[in-house]
Amino acid sequence: MVDLDDRVVKAVHVSARQAHYKHRGYVDYMDLVQEGYSYLLENPELMDELDETGIKVLTKSVQYAMNRYGMRQRYLKDGTAPGDYFRYTSAMVRELMPDVFARGALSDSVSDLNEDRRGSKTLSERGDRLAMVADIGQALTRVSVSDAELVMLKFDGGELPDEVLALQLEISPDATRKRVQRALVRIARNLNGDYEPKRARRVRSNASAQVFTRRQESAE
Repeated sequence: MVDLDDRVVKAVHVSARQAHYKHRGYVDYMDLVQEGYSYLLENPELMDELDETGIKVLTKSVQYAMNRYGMRQRYLKDGTAPGDYFRYTSAMVRELMPDVFARGALSDSVSDLNEDRRGSKTLSERGDRLAMVADIGQALTRVSVSDAELVMLKFDGGELPDEVLALQLEISPDATRKRVQRALVRIARNLNGDYEPKRARRVRSNASAQVFTRRQESAE
């Protein structure tokens, strides 16, 4: 029996509550908790350094694992493909952007990371962090030079405080925050869209409704 740090246990249950709410009606809470612990046992290196940064990385990794599990259950129950639920958002781009520069993902090929594809869905659509970093790195090559340079100043070497970046840009910190956020939104839209929550729910509900309708029609 592995003796888990209280912070790890808390991270697993917080992630499970979020995933249970997101995939309500499709997954059981305790199944999500079990999925989280199984993921950590398969990736014990996540528990090596449990400082503030390490806990954040562990929590996000567990969240991605639970989300993948939730999407698999949705697929098994109503036939809706996992990709119908996957959306890059500006928040995801912000979180992963430091890794883009740290790993030199601008030169990585997404196809090289997808040798283990299952069906037509990419690793990034299944929540693979490295593949998502590579996707964002590729997106950076397709946005304007000004946006690419801005995010490089902001995230290369870690996330630079807006107040410090504002001094370099010679504008106010508030204007800097807005400019960075607009750049992140454009990068997310370049990938597949920075949708607002209500619109995203309509997309998911519509996809499920279409599957249900097709099944009803085939049964008649």
